[in-house]
Amino acid sequence: MHPFDHPSDTATIVGNNIDDWANSIDHNYLTVCRGKKVLEIASFDGKIARRILQHNPLSLVMVEPYISPDVPLSDNINHVSGDINLWLSKPRPAEVVICFGLLYHLHNSLHLTELIVNYCNPETIIFDNVVAPHPLQFNHEPNNVAGSRQTTTQWKYAPFNLVTPFFIINNSLDHMGYDLVKSHHLRCNEFGKSNSWVAEWRKKR
Repeated sequence: MHPFDHPSDTATIVGNNIDDWANSIDHNYLTVCRGKKVLEIASFDGKIARRILQHNPLSLVMVEPYISPDVPLSDNINHVSGDINLWLSKPRPAEVVICFGLLYHLHNSLHLTELIVNYCNPETIIFDNVVAPHPLQFNHEPNNVAGSRQTTTQWKYAPFNLVTPFFIINNSLDHMGYDLVKSHHLRCNEFGKSNSWVAEWRKKR
């Protein structure tokens, strides 16, 4: 086993489609949202947000540029259309921060992790990511096209991504005061969430 990989005994979430994936994420990870202030980064169409709301969070903020999640908004349910790296540049308190489908589009996912810890100060962090290739490599990442990184049209960007290994994210969060609670491999047929992982960290007491 490569040292960047998960332990071989890590449990696996399996499914046939995106709904199977979302239902499994809900079952294994989203109960922590009950009664909490939740920030969901990269909400896309609201598939995970709708499941978060089934757990009755105190509030939910969804950050997703250019796409409005299919979720009714209210005083405690809000959508921010913006680049998370720019929006999260000042305190944005949240008890639970969830980010699916984004880290592997970035060349700076550790910086985003720092922003989350410093400006949100959450109790719980939940990420997914693809398994990093060995050796690590930068790949071309076009911006503001479907399935790629989204940012403001005025922002000058570096057109590359770099997948950060789970080992590095886990050790970074440990250094910033978070313990790994659980993690899973993701293996979903006919859907892009394969060769991936999901994990939850909780603030150390």
